[in-house]
Amino acid sequence: MGDYLLTLVDTLDTLAVLGDKKGFQRAVKNTIKFLPNFDIDSHVQVFEVTIRILGGLLSAHIIATDEQDTLGMRLDLNGT
Repeated sequence: MGDYLLTLVDTLDTLAVLGDKKGFQRAVKNTIKFLPNFDIDSHVQVFEVTIRILGGLLSAHIIATDEQDTLGMRLDLNGT
């Protein structure tokens, strides 16, 4: 995956919490573009992947699909 892509996913929720909607939108689009699937034959550190990838994706999904738009970061299906 590389450190850059791991950091991209890791910062999704941070951008939303900081209120950077354009940065959040761009990061979501780049995550979809550069990580179309996670079928990568690689050795990983399970703890780091769990907290950074799973945590980043889950929190970004919750923030982007929040019906009440609590943080003002709700995205439509096109990522905008």
